[in-house]
Amino acid sequence: MMPLEGIKVVELGSYIVAPGAAAALADWGAEVIKIEDPRLSDNPRLGDGFRRIAPGRNVNLMLEQENHSKKSLTLDITNDAGREIFYELIRRADVFVTNLPEEVLKRRMLDYETLSKLNDRLIFAHNTGYGEKGPDAGERAFDLGAYWCRGGIMASLGEPDSIPPFALGGTGDHPTAMHLASGILLALIARERTGVGQKVQTSLLSSAMWTAAVPVNIVLMTGQDYQRASRKTRPNPLSNPYQTKDGRWIQLTMLEGDRFWSELCKALGLEHLQSDPKFDTQANRTANNAELISIMDEAFATKTKKEWESRFKSFDLIWAPVNTFAEVIADPQVLENEYLVEIEHPTAGKIKIVAFPVQLSKTPAKVKSAAPSLGQHTEEILQGLGYSKEKIQELKGAKAI
Repeated sequence: MMPLEGIKVVELGSYIVAPGAAAALADWGAEVIKIEDPRLSDNPRLGDGFRRIAPGRNVNLMLEQENHSKKSLTLDITNDAGREIFYELIRRADVFVTNLPEEVLKRRMLDYETLSKLNDRLIFAHNTGYGEKGPDAGERAFDLGAYWCRGGIMASLGEPDSIPPFALGGTGDHPTAMHLASGILLALIARERTGVGQKVQTSLLSSAMWTAAVPVNIVLMTGQDYQRASRKTRPNPLSNPYQTKDGRWIQLTMLEGDRFWSELCKALGLEHLQSDPKFDTQANRTANNAELISIMDEAFATKTKKEWESRFKSFDLIWAPVNTFAEVIADPQVLENEYLVEIEHPTAGKIKIVAFPVQLSKTPAKVKSAAPSLGQHTEEILQGLGYSKEKIQELKGAKAI
């Protein structure tokens, strides 16, 4: 039996955070009904925007990543008949997941106060860009702005005085989706004990602060803003990236420099530096960091990335190759640990997406199906609610579904 088997989830969201959290619940056995507006194809502002990404391709892996294992119901919730169907789903649901703005939810009578009156056991899970309070509570946001930029991460990366590095798509969304899914699970446990549901809130901004808690806490402790440090003058040269002969990079991550210094000297062929008074302690390496980094730069430039990878395996060091995504998906560690999961797609055959990053030994996650086509399960879901075929046809005529 799956951990969330029997849990019914209604999702009204787009892109990543809310759909991604719901997909995680689906992986653990929940039944997830994804609601989208039937007018999506006629209005680019409606429905899940990922359905409009990657047009012309045989398969849209971004849509698959966030929406596999779900059922799709097209429903116009601005239509009285459509809203009543939605309310009937909520009466039977355990969880409602959304990332619609609060003012939209209130205008459409989909807010927590309204839905909790229909079902006091409902877990209402809501993600926003900036939180539900404050002057910017209602602002729309993507992770590039609310997480990467406003959360302080972008300004803290890269060389001093360089252009801050642009974010990869979705890198703030998935941690936030994980936080939202975690909150939902906590609320479900609380409901088992109290018998009542509650509202769960996350935001991209709060998620960024949690992700960057180490530098945020440094600022809180010192009262000084976080400063970007050049790799040429890193305080700890043993925690720094180095370029190889073929232009690739190796990242050293030895925070306890004194513990690894001797072994690193052997690995780099710099044994003569082990007892050099300029470098023999962490304090001395910090005082002479620019000189040491220059020496290590010259050493790393004598071998290719693959040569260093092979050599470092013989030494007790902490390091990592700076891989491309093409290298990541071919990495034996990724493949043997099943960090990619295979799905049978109705038109593309077997496809792979990234697996949810938590493994349970006795009740592992399971991808039940590919992402549904728009409205694929509408009639099935309505029949499950007791609607006759005649009534379903009537709803179609009224454009409620």
